[in-house]
Amino acid sequence: MRTFFNSLERAWVFFINYLDTHEGAITTVSTTIIAAFTVALAISTKRLWKETKRSGDTAEKTADAATKSAEAAMLNAEAAQKQFLITGRQTDIIEKQKEISRQEFLTTHRPKIRVRHFVIPKDQIAVQQMGFGYEFNISNVGDSIADNITIRYSSIWTEDVADVIALFRYSPQVESINLTIKDGEMVWHGLPHIPPDNNLVDGIIRIYKSGLNYFVIGQITYTDLNGLVKRNTGYLRQGIIDIASRSVVGFKQIEDPDCKDYEYED
Repeated sequence: MRTFFNSLERAWVFFINYLDTHEGAITTVSTTIIAAFTVALAISTKRLWKETKRSGDTAEKTADAATKSAEAAMLNAEAAQKQFLITGRQTDIIEKQKEISRQEFLTTHRPKIRVRHFVIPKDQIAVQQMGFGYEFNISNVGDSIADNITIRYSSIWTEDVADVIALFRYSPQVESINLTIKDGEMVWHGLPHIPPDNNLVDGIIRIYKSGLNYFVIGQITYTDLNGLVKRNTGYLRQGIIDIASRSVVGFKQIEDPDCKDYEYED
């Protein structure tokens, strides 16, 4: 063991003496190594700077590309929004055009109610009976279905036609007809007569001789099948009294110009 330590001590002394003897060479080698390391470090640093710069340039280009992409996306979004608005406006225009076309169709293909052939039913003709009604023909001479039909009407035995007009204006009877009338179709419809005073007369002949006449007035309101456009047809007629048969045998239009306004087809 002592021999080992002696050998170690001699080696250490040799190493110290070697360093003292070759101090200049060791310094030169050390300096050379440090210089080489410094050069290598400088080269490495320069390369690192170049790579960093290149990475920075790439990042800048990437950022520019991302900015341009975002701007393009915004432009596309604005274009899409404008296209959406244009499409919406075009849709509105198309819907309005459809509505205009529909209204034009309804105007040119509308229902049109016309009244004809006013008569007293035969089973109601009686000298003493004042509660009879009348029937008439309702024809659709238009080009589409008439619906939601309502009749306002009045009838009266009187000397002056103005009485029946006043009665109709202030206290008409109203009846809703639960049917539709197709274009080109006609139906018969009856309305009851409600006398103002059953004690007024004893019979048709006596009424006629006393100067009274039987007047009927009415207004038929109806719509097209969609119920959008309301229209009216009006009538005002005077009964025709036959002395021989002691009955009202029909009706006629009144020639008085003031009564023409109550005969109409809207």
